Amino acid sequence: MMPMVSRGTLRLGAAALALTFCAAPTLAEDFKLSDVKAGLEGTAVTAGVGNVLERFQVKVLETLRDGALPLVLVRASGAFLDGTGGVGQGFSGSPVYIGDKLLGAISGGFPNGDGRLALVTPIEFMRRALPAAATMLEVLPPSLTKLCVAGQGCAVPLSTPLSVSGLSPRAIAALQTGLEEKGLPFTVAPLQSAQSSPSRVGAYRLEPGAPIAAQLVTGDINIGAVGAVTTVEGNRVLAFGHPVFGDSRVRSIMQGAYIVGFVPSRTVPFKLAEAFGTPLGTFINDRPYGLGGLTGTPATLPLEVSVKRGASLSVTQVNLAAVPDIAATLALVTTLGALDDALEGSAPGNAKLTWRLEFTDRAALTYGDRLADSDDIATPISRRAALLLALITENPYAVVNLKKLSLSLEVTKYSALRIIKADSEKKSLKAGESTTLNLRLQPYRGASLQRRVSFKIPSDAQVGPLRLRVRGLSTSRPRTAASNLENPDPWDGVLTFEELLERMRSRLSGEYAVVETVSDDPVVIGIENCDDVVTGWAYLDVQVVK
Repeated sequence: MMPMVSRGTLRLGAAALALTFCAAPTLAEDFKLSDVKAGLEGTAVTAGVGNVLERFQVKVLETLRDGALPLVLVRASGAFLDGTGGVGQGFSGSPVYIGDKLLGAISGGFPNGDGRLALVTPIEFMRRALPAAATMLEVLPPSLTKLCVAGQGCAVPLSTPLSVSGLSPRAIAALQTGLEEKGLPFTVAPLQSAQSSPSRVGAYRLEPGAPIAAQLVTGDINIGAVGAVTTVEGNRVLAFGHPVFGDSRVRSIMQGAYIVGFVPSRTVPFKLAEAFGTPLGTFINDRPYGLGGLTGTPATLPLEVSVKRGASLSVTQVNLAAVPDIAATLALVTTLGALDDALEGSAPGNAKLTWRLEFTDRAALTYGDRLADSDDIATPISRRAALLLALITENPYAVVNLKKLSLSLEVTKYSALRIIKADSEKKSLKAGESTTLNLRLQPYRGASLQRRVSFKIPSDAQVGPLRLRVRGLSTSRPRTAASNLENPDPWDGVLTFEELLERMRSRLSGEYAVVETVSDDPVVIGIENCDDVVTGWAYLDVQVVK
């Protein structure tokens, strides 16, 4: 029997980290912003190492404005902060109370200050992020860098970097690049620790001050940011006190988190944290004043990537946040991470790729392809997988209702047929006439071979010279003046979503060679299956006669 390695089994054990959460305490009454005055004193609550809730003191200095959003400037103190190096990243969302009333959540700090100055987002503004209250029309306020204090520098949000686990270094770099291209610039850092420690097992209490993660990916790979819970009201949760992704498209997965430790810094100290356990729900709204979500089963898109290599099979299972515009980026980094894990880094090879996309409202799409690379097979595989998913999820024709993604990869020793030369048996042909060309192919480190390929001159071809190209389908067309546009339309010529799906289903894979016209709109006039991945291209010229 083929040995199988499941990354989930190795990392999580037999559901060892099943997470439960307890009910929140009685809700605190809101402290009105209109009642905020300099000199008021209160208490902030945040999770320390091992998720133990810690308290420290705050004193109101003044109320500032960041665009239309008022923020309360406070000075924090206490033995707990002496140990952490001050208020830092990961404190976002920590509730601040004046007496027994909730003022709001810590949301900003000052990297060039003494670590004791912080900003608080008022709770009455945070409530706009609750699912029943938020609108889709709000615009993010100016950056907190506009709020500066003499001797303390300018403020920044206290969110942690976008932390990851289960990804190779180059997959992390690809994640950062992909998110930046989608308008979500982040500092990405491998901050989440391994999830197998017995100390994480047990009940998680979803309550004010507890650590909470907004995740893009959960499972064998984790990608997300950790902050704190501000308040829990029935099945509604407020957290962070500032935007995390800053984009109304993003509905991140709500997950419990565990504080491993604190990292001191000359700028902003931060909590070393990991997301863990069963997802708690979905953050529905990502707003200027915080994240609002609902507990319960989150809306996710399951993705399984299996990599077969010889007698071994490695399986990576994740859940993606239900955000169509970044699904392809998340699939790319998941695939790249899975391949780097299975292949132990860059490696040459051939790959058979099979994508299966299951929809809730139509028949599944199965797409196959074959690729080869003499240096690094993982990169073209992950890019091809992401391209297909992007064409589907970002299409301009219809809303896509995906329910499951499966990507099966079989990686073998590198081999390929490189096109060297093509000669037509007839040099002069009439429009609509068929003939044969001799195609010379060079196997990798083997003796060259020949194939005969039939093709037919287009019936509307004009009299005169006609240039043809023979190309392996694992190789993209060479750029022409028309294809060198700055932003070419990837759906050019497709009229409906159904037509797009049919084009995907019928697309030939990389072991085929095609004969096509050389023009801004090439026409395929001959097809040949060469039984191995075909790379490169060659040109030939014929004369169309009357």
